[in-house]
Amino acid sequence: MSLMSATAPRRITALRLILALDGIVVLVIGAAILADPAGFHATYGTVLPDSASLLSELRAPATALLGFGLLMLAGAVRPALSDTAALTATVLYLGYGLGRVLGVSLDGMPDGAILAAAGIELALGLVTLALWRRG
Repeated sequence: MSLMSATAPRRITALRLILALDGIVVLVIGAAILADPAGFHATYGTVLPDSASLLSELRAPATALLGFGLLMLAGAVRPALSDTAALTATVLYLGYGLGRVLGVSLDGMPDGAILAAAGIELALGLVTLALWRRG
């Protein structure tokens, strides 16, 4: 058995594991926002005004997060979907993380929980990208 064939299953397993984690995180966040946008945002100090339009604007991307989470989980269990799922996870997590970094530079320092979220998002995006590229 060559070194390449001996290590390939580990990379596939690692990619599947990170896709499962990516999907679970996105599903939990999306479901929490969809169920109670004001309550979710209050956990990091953001008080939402009583506005049906704003709640709709928050629930719409939350529903998209649920779909992305399902795609990531599908990629974790179906190898034929792993590339699509990894691309989706990479773009989603790095997009959120980099968007938060941009927000710091444009708007100032947010609540510590938002900074923690940015760190987690960037880490998940970079790990997913690295495992996907290796696979």
